[in-house]
Amino acid sequence: MININNVSYNINNKKIINNISLNIKSDGTTIFMGKNGAGKTTLLKLIANIIKPTTGYVKYSYDNKFKTSFLFQNHIFLNRTVRDNLLHSLYCNNTYSFKTGIEIIKNTLDEFNLSKYLLSHINELSLGEKQCISIIRSLIAKPEILFLDEPFNNLDENYKKLFKDLLKKFSKDKKIILITHSHKDALFFSNDIISIVNGQIA
Repeated sequence: MININNVSYNINNKKIINNISLNIKSDGTTIFMGKNGAGKTTLLKLIANIIKPTTGYVKYSYDNKFKTSFLFQNHIFLNRTVRDNLLHSLYCNNTYSFKTGIEIIKNTLDEFNLSKYLLSHINELSLGEKQCISIIRSLIAKPEILFLDEPFNNLDENYKKLFKDLLKKFSKDKKIILITHSHKDALFFSNDIISIVNGQIA
């Protein structure tokens, strides 16, 4: 369970998130929907403890060692190869030898027919390819909670279906909190859909 209690967030005296209280269950998928500028991404970052609320608090019922992973709408990568970016994600969340880490990465890329990009520099990839690597990077660390901000942007229909199916399977015993503009995608995952309007729950 994640308890969001009277959370507000201000920037330069402007209220971006306005006194939100919400309980989020510890498995399945919770969807945030709303127009651009409604506060969805800010709320996601608050729940993920990437930023701190101006007032209120976010409390987890997990133990102190639970792992999280966050996929940003704007890709954030190390200025290195695909392999190095995925290794970094593994090492931040797990203790693996270099050899084991490489095996995990190779097997994962093979699963998605992306092994040819293993040694490619991240800047050589298309937007869609970067999005695939972003999703893989968020999953490869095996988090208990996965925060996803518009994860299917720039994906073709084949990869979109592949990752939607994979994430739905992941959410059976883990937690996903996901932002999407697509009602179709939202309903594919969950009926737990929360609308955000002007920094508040509608």
